[in-house]
Formats: sequence, structure tokens, C-alpha cells
Amino acid sequence: MSYTCVCVRTLTSISKHQHNSCLSLLICIMGNFVIFDCYQCLMLLSDVTLTKLVGDDSMARMFWEWRSLTHLHYLAAFSGAVYAINQPISSLQLRRIESLSLITNIIAKGSMFLVLIGATISWAAGPLQHFSYNNTHTYFGIVPILTFLYVRNLSHGLRENHNRLFSWMGQYSLEIFLLSRHTLFHGKFAIFVPGYPNVNFVVVCVVILFTARALNNLTQILRQMLLPENEEQNSIILASAFTFGLLILYSFAKLLCWTDLLTLGSIFTITIILGVLLYQTIMDTTWLEYRSRSQGRPSSTEAAESNVTKVIVPISGVMSVFTISLVWYGWACYSGTIGALNMSCIDHVNRGFWLPIHACSVRSSLQESINYFGYEECEDFIVGKQWVWPNDDPINCGFRFRGINDIKSSLLQKRVTFIGDSSVRSLFYALCRSMGDYDAGQYEGVASHSDLRRLFTSANIEYKWSPLSVDIVTKLKSMRTTGLSSGKPMPDLLIAGGGAWDKLHMAATDEDQQSYVETVTKLAFELNYLREQGIPVVWFVPPVINTPALNSDEKRVQMSELSLEDTRRMYRELRVLSSATFVLDGPSFTKERVTDSFDGIDYPKDVYDAGVQILANAFDWIVEPSDATDELDFMKPNVHVVANLYLSAQMFVFALIGLFFFDAYYGLSYLAQIFVRKITVAPTDLYQDAFARILPSSSVSHASEEHTNSFGREIMGLLGHSTGRSMHSTTQLNRRR
Repeated sequence: MSYTCVCVRTLTSISKHQHNSCLSLLICIMGNFVIFDCYQCLMLLSDVTLTKLVGDDSMARMFWEWRSLTHLHYLAAFSGAVYAINQPISSLQLRRIESLSLITNIIAKGSMFLVLIGATISWAAGPLQHFSYNNTHTYFGIVPILTFLYVRNLSHGLRENHNRLFSWMGQYSLEIFLLSRHTLFHGKFAIFVPGYPNVNFVVVCVVILFTARALNNLTQILRQMLLPENEEQNSIILASAFTFGLLILYSFAKLLCWTDLLTLGSIFTITIILGVLLYQTIMDTTWLEYRSRSQGRPSSTEAAESNVTKVIVPISGVMSVFTISLVWYGWACYSGTIGALNMSCIDHVNRGFWLPIHACSVRSSLQESINYFGYEECEDFIVGKQWVWPNDDPINCGFRFRGINDIKSSLLQKRVTFIGDSSVRSLFYALCRSMGDYDAGQYEGVASHSDLRRLFTSANIEYKWSPLSVDIVTKLKSMRTTGLSSGKPMPDLLIAGGGAWDKLHMAATDEDQQSYVETVTKLAFELNYLREQGIPVVWFVPPVINTPALNSDEKRVQMSELSLEDTRRMYRELRVLSSATFVLDGPSFTKERVTDSFDGIDYPKDVYDAGVQILANAFDWIVEPSDATDELDFMKPNVHVVANLYLSAQMFVFALIGLFFFDAYYGLSYLAQIFVRKITVAPTDLYQDAFARILPSSSVSHASEEHTNSFGREIMGLLGHSTGRSMHSTTQLNRRR
């Protein structure tokens, strides 16, 4: 946005200071290079300036968030400013070319058209893959835009006609852009029609369009009232007061967050109070002017000054805000998008089921399956299953899929410890996959019976191999005696589970059975002790055993599903489950997938991924949110992947061409001069004539003379002395012509 302001400001004085405006924009792009593409400068600014001088890393996290959100389009405003400054020259070039013969016209325009189309095709064929697109969009996103602009103005007929829909939407483009960022992106999609994503998308788009229109109209009205035209002094005073008011509101919002009073009720109350104050302020500042304009209509003035009129407007505003808040809260509660889940949902989070995905359904396309069947066979051919929660729960918990950013945000600056057998290890791998490590659990090898650890910037996830309940007790006791006494870091979340292998190794005789009961009792004591110390404890109940798939007769006898059900009952009776903060019920998400257990014990990865989704929804009430809630903090180590020094240098060169050679198409406009012999159509030769149509002739003459004296010196300083002399002499030669 700063480039747009610079562009508008410099266009008003371009007749006298064309070279100064170019240098100003050049300085702007150099500053953006330091902020967005110089990785060493970024680290210095973040780690030294913002962290050490301020003494808190919150400013650094805010900087990285702002940088991550703006990097993809930080050159867009600059490119628009360059095009706006050079637009009169480009327009004059097109008109001069159109005054020539038809063949010359087609050849001159076709040369630029072919180059732009070729560049657009090359751009679309290469970096449209997801990661490549994100890495190069900043630098190459201008290519299709320039192509569209050139084609849009290619002929007189195209310039005379326009699409009314695009024209209507263009009036609200800023509001649409801002609303879409908050409703369609950042992993928090607005949900008005749960279960029907395509219908919901249409509804959201319609709401965005009409909301953008209302916001635009409201902004225009307030701007005319608070920032009146031709009253610069009053506008400055009101703008300063508005900025000061925003700072006060921001400080007040921080205070509400600090005191945990940021609720829908408090927001509603503050909105009503501030709305009434704003209404009264506007009335006080504009009433005298309204009275002066209504002197000839005393009846309307008396009606406006009546008590009923003064009261009915604030009451209408209060009712409107109340209605909007009520509707929004109802939608959000129904779709499960309001804050954290309620504690009453703890009894429902394990009650999901596996939904079959048929070959011809829309969801099957997500698995990249190929349909070889007709529509009659589709319902009988299942390509996969997806874990879902029913919509008929009475309290509308709104369980939903938790993405990478959701889980990372929940576990920000947390230490999570897994203790248990192979099923717990598979759950550990599933959590790592849910946080972005997609290769987790791919190859175990010799490390299958050893401890594991994964670091996700601010989250530490570790697994401790403990196949038997006695091993779990030993690990927990060691954690209690050494950790709490010596001050070693304790886990912020403990996830333990086991019991499947106990029947095979610990319950062979009556003495073993008695010892086993004592071990489980100690296990309940250790879990309860850690929970009382403020450590959230999750107990993972062993999944269902596929008895026929076990690889030995001994296992099929000792580890059968009937035997394991007795073990689950004993753990429940000995208060292991009641000693945990939350119980992840393994049978609930494995009983429908028993036949998928290839060895009788382990399941495919998507089954454990469903378990992690249950666990992630339960994070809302078992994990305390971190003070550092900025989930984009995880993007910091990957900044050097997005920032590209060489492509930034390339854009710097194009910026020099666009600014100092007066070409909105960054040098491509000079191709037309190759095919035009009778007149000059090069942008440097059209400068004086182009701005003579807009600015007074004296100003243009002054600008031309100043440009002649200073242009060579600027290019000599930027591109070298030899290039500077050549360009200076070329400019003087063109002037003599």
C-alpha cells in the first residue's frame, strides 16, 4: 500500500520531479529487498534488534508473521506503481501504432503479444506446482497480469468495452481481499452449511460479496464525514485522533486478553458502547453543517432534533449488532468453530465411526483413485474409509479435522512424552505425521525397540519404549523421583498405554497374576500422582486384537481379543482409567478396521491418524494454551527457502528498466520500434508528448530539460559510467531529432 501512496503523490508532481520519483520507488524496492529477501538481514533484525533490544521475542514473532503473510505479494503494489507512472506513455504508444498501416500495426503489436504470451505459458507450465508456485509467485506473478493488461488494451474495441461484473467487483476488491483472507484461508474456513463443502463455499462467497459491498458503502460514508474533501487541516486532526483511538482500542484488547475477559459478551458490550460514542461524535461534528443546509426546511430540522429521533437510531444499531452476534454465535456453535471445545464433550470425542468412500463419490478424488466402474457398480466398490463424528450429538460439540497449524498451535512450546508398547509408538508416529513429518514411521528397522525423539521447532515429542506394564511403572517412577526432585524438565503432556503384551509375559502362573495386579495398581498410583502435580495424563486403551492374524498358537491363546478384554476390564476396575486426565479409547477407532490388522496387533497408518485426530480435539481441554500463540512462528527456520536472492536481484534489474526507461512492460515496449520506421514509438521518445496531454506545457518543458540534464548522471551512477555516457548521448540525439 505504501507504493500506491508514493505513486499517487509522485504523479501530481511528475512534471518537475520525474527522476526523483523514480529514485524514491527504487529506494522502496531496495528496502523491501532487505526486509523480504536478505535472509541474513532478516535474522539480524529478528534475533538482535527485536529480541535483544526489546527483551521479548513476541515482537520477533509478530515480525515473522507479518513477513510470512506479505511476502507472496509484496512486489504487487510496486509493479502497479510502475505501471501507473508509465501508463500515459504506454497509452500514447498504442495510439501511435494504431495510426499506422494495418500490417505495421499487427506486426508491432504482435511482437509484444507473442513475447508476453510465451512468458505466460512458460510461467504456467513451470512453477504452478504448489511449493514451486509459492516460492516463485512473488517474482513471476506479474507476468500473467501484464499479459492481461496488454491484451485488454490491444485494440480500440477492447478498450471501449468492459465486463460489468468485473467492474462491479472491482469497486469492492479491497474489501473482498481482506474478507477472503479471514474466511477462506489460514486453515479456518467459515462453515455455514456443515457437511456440504461445495454449497458452503458458494454461501461463503455470496456472504463475502454482500459484506464487502456494505463495508465499502459504510467506509465511503464515514470517510466523507470524518475526512471531508478540501479541508486538509481538519482531516489531519481527525486522522490523528482516529489513529490515537485505534491505539487505545488495541491496548484495551490486550488488557482483555491478559485478564481472560475476551468473550463474546464482552465484545458485544464494548461494541455497543463504542458504537454509541461514535454515533454521538459524528452527530456533534456534523450537526451544525446539517442545520445550515436545512435552514429552508424547518420541519425536517425540528423532526431531527426530537428526542424520539435521537434515541431510535442508537436503539436500531444495538438491535442490529445483537441480531448479527446472535446469528453468528448460533452458526459458530452449530459448526464447532467457536473457541475451544467444551468440557462436556469429553464423553463424545471417542464416539466416531468409519465412513466408507465409494468409487464415484467426490471424496474418492482426494485419494487420486481411478474409476474403472460404471455408476451402478460404484456403490458396491469402496476405495477407502474416513474417520468422522456423527452430527446428532445433543450438545453440538463440532468435532473437526485438526490440521498441522492447529496441532502445532496446541503443542507450542510443549514437551510431549509417549510411554508404551508398539501401539503407542504407532500413535507417536501418527502425531509426528500430523505435525508435518510425513515420513515418520515409514521405516523402523533396528530402532523399533528403542527410544525416539522428534523436534518441531518449539515442540519436543519423545517416545520411550515400554512394552510391559512393569516397564511403564519403572519409567513413571523414575520420572517422579528424579524429575520432580532434581528439577529436570517434566513433560507438559504424558501419553501412556499398554497391556496387550502383559498376558503373554506376565500372567502365566497364579503368582505372576498376583504380581501383575500389584503392578497395575502401582501404575494407577503413578498416573494419579503425576496428574495431581498438574501434568495432563492420557491413557491409551489397547486397540482390538485380530486374533486369527496372530502369527503363533501361543499368541492366539494368550493374546486373543477375549483375553485382552479381561485385561481392559481389570485396568478399569483398578482405577487406571480414572487416574488419567483423558482416555483415548483404542477399540472405538479400531473395531471397524479389525480385518486391516495385518499381524493381529498393528494397523495401517490412517487408523492411528484417526486416533491422533481424537487426541487433537481433546487437546482443547487437556492442554493449557501457550502464551506464545503465534503458530506462524514455525515458519521462521524456512524463510531462506522462500526468500530468493537471485530472483530478487532479477526484479531489481527489471525495476531499473521500468523506472528509468519509462516502460510499463519492463522493456518489452521497445520491441515495437524495431518494426516501426516512420515515427518514433520508443517510450523514452514519447515522454514529453505523453505528459503534455495531462500537465501544463511549461511544466513538461521544465521536466524534459531537467530529465535531459540528470538522466545520464543517474544511469551512470546506477549502471556504470560507460552505459551512462551512451544513454545520455542517445537522449540528446533524440531531442535534436
